[in-house]
Amino acid sequence: FPKYFTNKAIVLYLATITVVSFVFFRQIMYWYWFIFGIVEVVLFFYYTNFLTKKWSHLSQKMFIRKIFTVSIVIRIIWVLVSYFFYTAMTGIPFEFSVGDALAYNVQANEIATKGYGALGEIFKGIELGDTGYSTYLGSLYMIFGLDSIIIVRLIKAALGAWTAVLLYKLAVRNFGESTARITAIIFMLMPNFVYYTGLHLKEVEM
Repeated sequence: FPKYFTNKAIVLYLATITVVSFVFFRQIMYWYWFIFGIVEVVLFFYYTNFLTKKWSHLSQKMFIRKIFTVSIVIRIIWVLVSYFFYTAMTGIPFEFSVGDALAYNVQANEIATKGYGALGEIFKGIELGDTGYSTYLGSLYMIFGLDSIIIVRLIKAALGAWTAVLLYKLAVRNFGESTARITAIIFMLMPNFVYYTGLHLKEVEM
């Protein structure tokens, strides 16, 4: 992945966030979001360029091992950082202005406590499409204990790392080796996909 594009992207991000902050100064973000954003963008673009070069000559077996290992390490670090960050900032290990995530957690605890026989009562008035993830969480809570939040998110980290491998295998079959490696590395480093491992939402599993 060309260094020219990654460098331009980093400069463009920094310029954009500076201009937006001045234009909308009254709505400026808190300082810690600037730090998160800059770290994410710089590391994403720098390592996309660096790793697509460094790992280009690895064997398929070694590449898959690297993709899975680095993906899960990145995600575990974020799971732990976000857990303690949100707890310190909000008093609970959930994001700011939490909505769906907290509802899923409450429903999951009810399922783990009352059992599957109470699903009709728990989901009364809730559309069928909104019940699957809570049921999945409730099943995990039955195994690992109520409010097993950190366990659920560590499982998300493993699923996210596995997804990087699956994307590589899908892309190599359809688009060739070099494209597949870039695909896997971009997914491994993409801040959005890492971010969702630290939330009680269904994006990672889906």
